[in-house]
Amino acid sequence: AKPGPKVPWQRRARYLRARCVERLKPNQIEELGVAYAFARWLGVPLNTCLTIRFPAGADCPSCFRRGQDVLAKRFRRAGYSLHWVYVWEAKGGEHVHCLAHVPKPLARAFPAMLADAYPGCDVHCERSRSPAEALSYITKGTDVVTRAKFQGRRGHPARRQGIIPWKRCGSTQNLGRAARRKAGLSTP
Repeated sequence: AKPGPKVPWQRRARYLRARCVERLKPNQIEELGVAYAFARWLGVPLNTCLTIRFPAGADCPSCFRRGQDVLAKRFRRAGYSLHWVYVWEAKGGEHVHCLAHVPKPLARAFPAMLADAYPGCDVHCERSRSPAEALSYITKGTDVVTRAKFQGRRGHPARRQGIIPWKRCGSTQNLGRAARRKAGLSTP
């Protein structure tokens, strides 16, 4: 038999599941928010905003992973673990926005650590004054409806942030679903 027309709930389910290369989807924003809340629950608030701009023609995902590995090793040597969430954007060149937890003993050395981890990249780092505002800023690359659902009228306006052919957002493993499940917290 021929399938009938799509009903609204089927269209909505497809919208939520489908991968989009131009904007953040509702489930991605929800996952970033849950990872952010889990970091606070762990006692490691995401207190630093980073923007890493990659040079034109660079293999951005592999450069990002290599830099993340270097930072994680430096943190481990100092007795800490790296916690961060990230969102990729392509508007104005490919770059990634991160919210990271930087312990106070590493705060002075962190900009130099970043420069070593991401050579040839333009790295901007600043302490986050308002964590909620920072989360609102990194999740601005979505549509108006999703923005209204998560931010209401406050926060940065929704804008498309260019086409990203790889994973658009994520977090370190210690803030991911498996880590939350292991801690005994229910995950969305």
